[in-house]
Amino acid sequence: MRLEDCQNISLGPLTLLVGQNGSGKSSVLKAIHWASRCSSLAQNKKLPVELMDFVPSVEFRSLAHKSTLQGRERGGSSTKPVIVKFRRGVETGSIKLKSLGNDAGVNVEIEGDVAAEFVKEEPQTAYIPGLAGLAEHETILAAPVFRRKAASGDGGSVLRQMLLNTHSDDLNTGEDSVELTKLSELVGQVIPGVRFWVKFDQRRDAYIRAWFYTPDMKYGDGGSNYTTMRRPLEMAGTGLLQVTQIFAYLLTFRPRLLLIDEPDAHLHQSSQERLVAALEAALQDFPETQIVVSTHSPRIVRVAGQCTRVVWLENGAIRDQGTDVRARMGWGALDKDIILFSEDDNTEYLQSIIDQWPHLAHRTVIWPCFGVSSIPDGERLAKLRDRHGIKVMVHRDRDFMSDDDLTAWKANRGYTKNDVPVWFSPGSDIESCFQSPDHIARAMDVDQAVAEKGIEYALNELDQGTVSASFNEAYNKAVGSLPGKADAIKRWNDLGQFCQATVKGKSFKDALRKGLQSALPEAGQARKLRNMSKIYEGCSETSICDDLRGHLQGLLDG
Repeated sequence: MRLEDCQNISLGPLTLLVGQNGSGKSSVLKAIHWASRCSSLAQNKKLPVELMDFVPSVEFRSLAHKSTLQGRERGGSSTKPVIVKFRRGVETGSIKLKSLGNDAGVNVEIEGDVAAEFVKEEPQTAYIPGLAGLAEHETILAAPVFRRKAASGDGGSVLRQMLLNTHSDDLNTGEDSVELTKLSELVGQVIPGVRFWVKFDQRRDAYIRAWFYTPDMKYGDGGSNYTTMRRPLEMAGTGLLQVTQIFAYLLTFRPRLLLIDEPDAHLHQSSQERLVAALEAALQDFPETQIVVSTHSPRIVRVAGQCTRVVWLENGAIRDQGTDVRARMGWGALDKDIILFSEDDNTEYLQSIIDQWPHLAHRTVIWPCFGVSSIPDGERLAKLRDRHGIKVMVHRDRDFMSDDDLTAWKANRGYTKNDVPVWFSPGSDIESCFQSPDHIARAMDVDQAVAEKGIEYALNELDQGTVSASFNEAYNKAVGSLPGKADAIKRWNDLGQFCQATVKGKSFKDALRKGLQSALPEAGQARKLRNMSKIYEGCSETSICDDLRGHLQGLLDG
């Protein structure tokens, strides 16, 4: 198991477990279900492995955290068992699992009234890991066999019998199919307009048959003859089957704990949102059930009601289970340490630069702001940083500003006062970061002199008057709100007048391509033109924009 000391997870009617891969979300669900099933099936505290209907791994002795699941180690000292503890108000209980040795099974120790409830024959937990597929045929299984198959996590092998069970306990529809109105109502909250039918005539049928209908299957003049338009259940998509399975378990077993592992995996974002609302609504009709869902979906967390708990797991332990988890996930910053607010709407180039340093990329999320004016000011970013305990930083293009201009702009936006770091692209914009001769030479595998010649030819492709007008517009817009009078002519002269430093990187891209298409063949290196796409990629060996790396690392070390 990924869990060592998960502390206490407080469950609401609906609880969402969030965290990156390997954080322990699935381990929580599997541990609860395994303990529950072992409690239900054990006799005289012992459960042979051949009687286990659910186990997280066939090598179950490896499930103890960083050790093996044994009764005793050499020397007589006990190893760590797997323990699942329960608390309801002041009542407590625990289920402790130890190995019987030689992979023969487990010893089950149950303490307290709360845990003792899991000894019941009817499954008290239902575990839904996702639906890999549907069995080709299903026949009626005896109740104990049916319950054990359903509890195994392989709902696809008994889904039709679960549907039949929601119609009637006697598992008989007679000669005609019957519509499953309650199931259709519940699943229809996620997949609007869906309907289900099932048929099993105990006198005539060897197999259970089930059908479904969705509004997109309607043809002809419509009408209400659904029996001609419906399709066999095995033709349904994975997302629909996943949702159907969830509510079939709920209707059939009414478990104390319904454990759902990543239901968002096969659902469109709009369906993910509807699933949360449907689960929260269903709990009104099933007050004895609590639902625990593991998810990676920010949409699911964002739309969840206030009564739904959100628990953030990291490295097998709880990192947070407060309201801040929702805000972090809404920012896309769960498991991140830095939010980098960028003026750009297309963050591809900025991401390429940060990807040069994987240890920083894994801890940084870029938030596009669609323009400089949309970047939050220093006071707002400071509140975000202090309230949610996450580091913040700003990126904006230099837009030909001087160092004094940059200092004034940071002060004007409140970044200096609120200690919010700002990274400015060293050239006019983010594209210019990739247009230095040494980077071009490295990316294209050519001599630096050839790269410099390509830049020279690129400048010849540009009209000086057009470049000058674009420079004036960009510079005056950048410093227009700053104290003092903008002097674009002086800044133009300071940068060297008509040169690469006064051309926007965005404008220089096409000219550079043409310049290199002339320079490389002239140098006998035309074959290297195939490397041109690599220019706008970062490189971990000879990285660009090391000052950005310093900013990010400084934040993490700070």
